[in-house]
Amino acid sequence: MLTSVALYKYAAVAGMIIATGCGLPVPEEIPIVLGGVMVGHDANGTNPAEYVALGGGPMSVWPEPQGHLRWWIMLPVCIVAVVIGDSALYLMGRIGGRRLLGMGWVQRKLLPVDKREKIEQNFQKTGVMILLMARLTPGIRTPVFIMAGVLRLPVLQFLLADGLYAIPGINILFWLAYFFTDQFMAAVTAVERYRPLVIVAVLAAISGGLIY
Repeated sequence: MLTSVALYKYAAVAGMIIATGCGLPVPEEIPIVLGGVMVGHDANGTNPAEYVALGGGPMSVWPEPQGHLRWWIMLPVCIVAVVIGDSALYLMGRIGGRRLLGMGWVQRKLLPVDKREKIEQNFQKTGVMILLMARLTPGIRTPVFIMAGVLRLPVLQFLLADGLYAIPGINILFWLAYFFTDQFMAAVTAVERYRPLVIVAVLAAISGGLIY
């Protein structure tokens, strides 16, 4: 049964993935892994035998936990959210066109002239294969997808290529997080135990960077 709590969780993961695709400075892999861990955690929760042993009645009436998540919903949600986030970058380039490339912050932060020219050359040489390279190479995904829009790559071709390239990578991340949920939760618990030290270390690193 799809409850409001479960819907909120699916929407939260999808929203985080789309936000990373639209420029949130967080790797999109993090919410995908989070989605896998959440489903894995629910799958490894209290089982019917334990429920009956505690006097909860016959297994046939074992209640499902509130907000229980299903992999066959969460995984497609992650895939669709990734494609939506990528499409937002594509639309930004397609609507903005060459005018977008002339904006100062775009030239400084996203698409310097040399990077733009290199991406255009790669599109001419490899076509949509560059979308696969962009997904596998950190740091170039955003500019490549924007340039796909600027160069007016056909929409259906972009969506098909992006979906085909995204599905294997998302599946790998999702199922690794699903099957190694216990290890992930143990790591989170360990971090929580030493949270004051972690906070001090992070603040020290930030302070050192600012001073440098």
